[in-house]
Amino acid sequence: MKRITSLSVALLMACVAFAQNITDSYRPGGFDYNGASIKTFSVSDSTAVQFSRGNLQYNPALDKWRFALRQYDFVCGDNANIAEGYDGWIDLFGWGTSGWNSGANAYQPWATSTTVGDYYPGGSENHNLTGEYANADWGIYNKIENGGKSKGMWRTLTNGEWIYLKGDNAKRSGKWALATIAGIHKGLLLLPDEWTLPSGCSYTAGAANRWETNRYSYAEWEKMQAAGAVFMPAAGQRYEQSITGTNEWGAYWINTTNASTPTAYVLNIEEAGVGNTTRPVFGGLSVRLVRRVQTPLANSSWVDMGLPSGTLWYSCNIGTTKPQGYGAYFAWGETRPKAEYEWTNYAHGTAATSLTKYCNDLNYGLNRFTDNLMRLESSDDAASAILGGSARIPTSVEWTELKDNCTGEWTKYKGVNGWMLTSNIKGNKLFLPAAGSRNGSSLADASTLGCYWTSFLLSNSPSGAQYFKVSTDSLYNAWYGDRSNGYSVRAVSGGSPATAQLYIPNGVLPNTFSVADGRTVQFSKGNLQVNLLTCNWRFAENQYDYIGEGNANIAENYNGFIDLFGWGTSNWNSFANAYQPWATSTTATDYYPGGSYDNNLTGDYANADWGIINKIENGGFQTGTWRTLTKDEWEYLLLTRNASTVGGTMNARYVKATVNNVSGLIIFPDEYTHPRGVAGLINVNTADATCDDNTITLSDWQQMEIAGAVFLPAAGYRYGTEIFNVNERGGYWSSTYKNESESWFLYFFYDNSVTTDSDARYAGYSVRLVKD
Repeated sequence: MKRITSLSVALLMACVAFAQNITDSYRPGGFDYNGASIKTFSVSDSTAVQFSRGNLQYNPALDKWRFALRQYDFVCGDNANIAEGYDGWIDLFGWGTSGWNSGANAYQPWATSTTVGDYYPGGSENHNLTGEYANADWGIYNKIENGGKSKGMWRTLTNGEWIYLKGDNAKRSGKWALATIAGIHKGLLLLPDEWTLPSGCSYTAGAANRWETNRYSYAEWEKMQAAGAVFMPAAGQRYEQSITGTNEWGAYWINTTNASTPTAYVLNIEEAGVGNTTRPVFGGLSVRLVRRVQTPLANSSWVDMGLPSGTLWYSCNIGTTKPQGYGAYFAWGETRPKAEYEWTNYAHGTAATSLTKYCNDLNYGLNRFTDNLMRLESSDDAASAILGGSARIPTSVEWTELKDNCTGEWTKYKGVNGWMLTSNIKGNKLFLPAAGSRNGSSLADASTLGCYWTSFLLSNSPSGAQYFKVSTDSLYNAWYGDRSNGYSVRAVSGGSPATAQLYIPNGVLPNTFSVADGRTVQFSKGNLQVNLLTCNWRFAENQYDYIGEGNANIAENYNGFIDLFGWGTSNWNSFANAYQPWATSTTATDYYPGGSYDNNLTGDYANADWGIINKIENGGFQTGTWRTLTKDEWEYLLLTRNASTVGGTMNARYVKATVNNVSGLIIFPDEYTHPRGVAGLINVNTADATCDDNTITLSDWQQMEIAGAVFLPAAGYRYGTEIFNVNERGGYWSSTYKNESESWFLYFFYDNSVTTDSDARYAGYSVRLVKD
């Protein structure tokens, strides 16, 4: 009896250990910094994976994901507490409950519905957790605290991969068995492809002796784990809030549906053996994630990271032949390293306000010099000068493209701290050493910080240039680096450098626009869009992008984006009848926030403003960040404010133009210098001009965008489900009502008018948000 009691206590402790910590300092042997197994496991003749360090766990109150701290850990009975606000860990999940709105009714990790149809991504039993619905896979969508903290790093296995993994093939035969650790923890033991049994341990393949097939003490298990063994505990199952089968059997979700049943596949573990079967998608089961095998680093060569642009990245810093080497340091626009980095020996000026090249502001140029050059010429590009050929310093957007298409971790490579980037497409790697920076003759922050130049100047402060920063906990585009400083240079080649130039952090364009005396705003990077099925909000990728005729598909379950909205349709229930972004009612009273016509989208009804209530995916993903302009602010912006001189017109506020074949309105920031080499503009501040008066190519627009210009495309408008005047008429809502039936908006037409006007609240117009 005493033995039974002690085992029960030990098992309870295993279930609840570290319950209040997200992670701890324990790093299991056999696993890397990201929690991935060092040894690999083949899941097909050509594909191998690395397993995560433990089962997936989630804290609803914290909205945090982690891997179990030890492979044999699981939550046990605490899964019965599953609820949206539960401040504790759960590890038994319904199928596809990653937290991504897949169009299923039950997509949240705390879902307990027992209706099968509630769990289908996109509403169909035919959809796997792959392809269009890959974000329904827990590992694809979520950042895992002790698993690299980057989306897209992990995934679940397919049914075919599990069959291969435990199959009788040359790579995997005899590599699975049942096991019990410390007489307590029962589960499945998986051996890697390359396996050497540790001294003092034994192993028997299969399940002939049930849970007694392999028994290990904690010390023996540590040896097995360090040698590469993976253990998947028999964690039981959950039905609603009822937990059964703990430490008797386990089931692990597979990303493959069985549409004919309808169920989804699972790996089933019990004392009789291990096999693939199916279970109802509402069952709460375990999740064990894997990631693709990472390839080794290359020396002194171009690396294909599988980027959409086709850009290749050099494997090491300029000035070294090894990925971990710091390399040389360069002032921006110089092609040789030097002993001291000072303004007094800078090639393109003698002080921050005495520039002799790359200057777009009279206040920074020597004797008020300007040349409006914003991008490094090849003669001043260290990568081009040293490597030759098509090598060049990357733009900030190329750095962002690299970051967004890779999984990153702060690590130590051959004794050097830095960020290891692994391509999510090809698995190839780049290492960015934390090489520090030089100012004067000293080296600062080596091993904790790395600074990498981009090829672009700052538009509003030409004494500095944009650079990419790596530190112990992040990597990101930094806005200002003093041009005279000595930073690292990493080269790129190929791709489309002309189309990747402006870095836009969190969707905020960098320049400011006065909208009242003493009040300025910054514009978002593009018009607001929403996917009506998933209710995911985003900004258009480019300022000139719009949906156009596609808005005719507006409907609650439309799995696509729209960008023409009725007034106040933020999806916050303002007690208007029509508050949803898919609203098409043509009754004006349906659009009254609070049921009253005289409420603006401010104050008590500010949440009816699209930018206040919604998290915008490429706009910082925080509520309360953005808003629409008021009628008075639109008028001040376009008719009243002081601004720069453009095309001979003082206080240049706007000009009609066609940008990349899109008609629209360009708005100039308070301080604007027209880029050198870009055609001059005519009919500035002229409401009855036509958009054809200024035809601007894509490359010219990119230079104007860097200089701070905003573009509002003539995206047309919508009545009901009918679309009118696309590429001819532009209308942008304000937050201000006019009367019982109408609200104010900014109006412009292809060949006449730039003004504030009013229209029915049910009309579908564009929304362009600003940030204070």
